[in-house]
Amino acid sequence: GGLPAHKAEGPITVHVLEGEIEFSVGGSTHVLAAGTLFALDAGIVHSVASPRGGMFLLTVVQKERESKASP
Repeated sequence: GGLPAHKAEGPITVHVLEGEIEFSVGGSTHVLAAGTLFALDAGIVHSVASPRGGMFLLTVVQKERESKASP
């Protein structure tokens, strides 16, 4: 499985929990093994593949949304 090329609105971290994944960014592919933590800034195009069934935890940081004050 995998995720096609995309970008996140906020910074992300990818923590590989099991097996390994292939994380592609900036024309390079990085093979990340279990226990690896990878961080990426907002707006950078990247993709992920898991040809051997690796599992990862993805965290996306989002800015707090401004709420309108009640009248």
